[in-house]
Amino acid sequence: MRAGEILIHSHAAILLLLIAGIVTAKDDEGWNNKLYLALCGGIVGLIWGLIRKLYSYDPVFYWLGPSWDAPLLGGVLCGLFTSNGKQQFGIIVWGAVLGEFVYAILYKGAVVTSIGTVAWWDGFLASLAAARIASLAHRAVRTTGSKISVFLLNDKGGRSS
Repeated sequence: MRAGEILIHSHAAILLLLIAGIVTAKDDEGWNNKLYLALCGGIVGLIWGLIRKLYSYDPVFYWLGPSWDAPLLGGVLCGLFTSNGKQQFGIIVWGAVLGEFVYAILYKGAVVTSIGTVAWWDGFLASLAAARIASLAHRAVRTTGSKISVFLLNDKGGRSS
């Protein structure tokens, strides 16, 4: 393998997973929502690939671990983009695959990346879990904030005169 050559191994199950990501994210809300979901998947994939590339230079500043930060951050972003579990699945599927392509394109030397390996599945599932946890935490913060604002802003008194 020569420098600058990209070799991407993919398992056949990933094609089925990509199709499932499209089918589960499908809804009747029109093209605006489909475009939004595609952009979210692109952003998650770009962040995923850029973080992996950053850690390939020097994995000094990491949060949990160099191999876990990209999927977890992608999942948290996805959880903040949408709270619908089906849409999160579609975004994470496409983001994980696109992230591998972004990493392979940005790598200067010869790179071999495998989509569908055990490590890839670990990152994918961790990203799904992070997306669900982030959306539930976001919903809890919003609900708590609205209850506190109703309590603090609820003025039951009348005029003093």
